[in-house]
Amino acid sequence: MPLRFDFIVEKLKRRKASGAKLTVVGKTDRPSKSAPPANTESVAPESVEPKRRRPLGIWMIIGLELFNAIVWIVDTTLGTNLSDARFQEVLAGEPGAKALVIGWALLVMLAAFLLWRYSRRGWALMMVLVGLSLLANLGTWWNDPSQTQWLSMFLSALVAFYLNSAAVRGLFLQKHEVSRLTLSERPRA
Repeated sequence: MPLRFDFIVEKLKRRKASGAKLTVVGKTDRPSKSAPPANTESVAPESVEPKRRRPLGIWMIIGLELFNAIVWIVDTTLGTNLSDARFQEVLAGEPGAKALVIGWALLVMLAAFLLWRYSRRGWALMMVLVGLSLLANLGTWWNDPSQTQWLSMFLSALVAFYLNSAAVRGLFLQKHEVSRLTLSERPRA
């Protein structure tokens, strides 16, 4: 029964067509039923970690959150009401509200940047900020339903569910192995 390696050839053709560079890793020493004949070279991709493409949803979340942060900063510094008709009333009523809004906007920008870099901290920070935003929207709905910002609440819930989906969480999972720390080199007595 002859061995067939058509599937390997097809796989190599697909890699070559996709632009992946191939390098020679080594030679096989022992034959097996599934391995090619002895003294043939095996091929492996040059880079260990494949380049990941950002899903469209991540781009949309980053764009939406950056847009919101810029609008909040413009509203706060220039005195406009781009985000909410009552925005300036709320800022005028509380002494530290402007600093809080600008700090929140800067945190959102930081979270968006870290999310773009596939940082787990960025994912966690964005989840916390979106969760707090959703909590604030739900609090507004509970206290005064006529003042509820339905679009903001809907988008916060949508972003929270999307970021918490298994496929997106998997993008941000990293295993960090830390070596043991030696505090001193002297032996214990």
